[in-house]
Amino acid sequence: MRQLLLCVLCVSAVSAADPEVARLLSDVIRIDTSNPPGNEAKLAEFLESKFAGQGFEIDIIPTPQPGKSHFIARLRGDGTKRPILLAGHEDVVGVEREKWSVDPFAGVIRDGYVWGRGAIDFKGGLAIFALSRGAAVAAPPRESPKSGILYDALVKQAQATWPRARVTPYLFQAGTDAAAWRSRGVPVYGIYPYPITAQDLERMHGNDERVPIASLESGLRMITGVLLDVAAR
Repeated sequence: MRQLLLCVLCVSAVSAADPEVARLLSDVIRIDTSNPPGNEAKLAEFLESKFAGQGFEIDIIPTPQPGKSHFIARLRGDGTKRPILLAGHEDVVGVEREKWSVDPFAGVIRDGYVWGRGAIDFKGGLAIFALSRGAAVAAPPRESPKSGILYDALVKQAQATWPRARVTPYLFQAGTDAAAWRSRGVPVYGIYPYPITAQDLERMHGNDERVPIASLESGLRMITGVLLDVAAR
């Protein structure tokens, strides 16, 4: 019995003392949405439980492929401000378990980090977006404007959160949904809502992916501030 108890203590990944955003990310990581096959419907159902009873219109839209769903939570304002969309993806890339020092789907919180597949791309972002829910742009198709309500709010809140930050255009090296939105006149600004070092960034899609808890907390402050500036009544 003593050995069993010690084992339980060892694998306990989350403490009530950890910040809420870290605990939520840990929960989200534990829902394995490795693609293929994805199985995003499980995460959609989990997110529904987090948004339920808070005034959101919630839709879970299944796709033709079994086990895959889109999660949409809409909170209507009074129409005096422009709407804002926070969009992310629920699936993650696969893992080579033998090369990880922790279980990639245990959501381990250790040494000031949340460890696990998707911690950076993009479940950390989903956790921040989900918790910023309580806070509550026409453009040429090739480039979103470097001015306007949303852009100005992003710059303001980035610099308020990280005073040394410089907001600058960046050519992302992977595929995004930006072109589809911009072709319809919707400004798009792609961000990872947390600062990470080059060393941690190298872990994205690799082994021992992790994100600093302090970065999650500061990212939550930043996105919450943007929502208040742009869309709060």
